Amino acid sequence: MSLPEKLQKKVSNKLETISDEEHISWLKELYAEGKQLGRSELMKCISDKFGVGDTNSRKFFAYYKEQGWITDVKEGRYVYFVLQMDASNVC
Repeated sequence: MSLPEKLQKKVSNKLETISDEEHISWLKELYAEGKQLGRSELMKCISDKFGVGDTNSRKFFAYYKEQGWITDVKEGRYVYFVLQMDASNVC
């Protein structure tokens, strides 16, 4: 069973419609003070900023890691994600 056309447009993947520059700009803003965010905190920020649910926020998260824009830092048993940008991975 497929969704009506109007609903299909609303369900479209927002990740593909947002430019890398916009993602990068937002990440730099989010991490402006050298923050360390846990995975759930980062996912919530993604959901709030881009108006996506859990599934799409996971796609954003995976995309950011794949692009090398964020990286994980382990401190004891906790894992935080920090901004990891240099000239080689920024558009």
